[in-house]
Amino acid sequence: MQNALRTLVGLSFFSGAVLWLCPEGGARRTLRLLCTAALAAAVLAPIREIDYDMLSLEQARFSSAEAEITSRAAQTQESLTKMLLQKNCESYIADRGRELGLTIQTAAVELRQGESGEWLPWSADITADGDEIQQQELCKLIADALGIPAERQVWRIHE
Repeated sequence: MQNALRTLVGLSFFSGAVLWLCPEGGARRTLRLLCTAALAAAVLAPIREIDYDMLSLEQARFSSAEAEITSRAAQTQESLTKMLLQKNCESYIADRGRELGLTIQTAAVELRQGESGEWLPWSADITADGDEIQQQELCKLIADALGIPAERQVWRIHE
């Protein structure tokens, strides 16, 4: 590329000098056309020297990088979706527990992938203060809203 630039600069100076020395008239118009053609050829010369093998290697490298970035983005999106769902389920349990008069100390929800690949609430581990009636009401709400049956709910009640 530097060589092409040096050639272009050299031709520009040479063309300018020749045109400056040439008298007005038809010869100068013809010389101007020749100088323009020479400069255009100098500008276009690097294009025919393109290394197409190197270009295809670079294209393959970029395609590989694109695939890797896309894969990482999909993994990150899946991880964030899982974390958001887990956090929402845990917040739901804590909010409904407070509404029922329970003091939810911890609520941990385990997620598992369904048959079509989506994350679903699987089990819940809840530590709460309150009576058994309130716990049973929340247990039913969790089963209905989140789909976690009572047998997959672990309760630690402190009265």
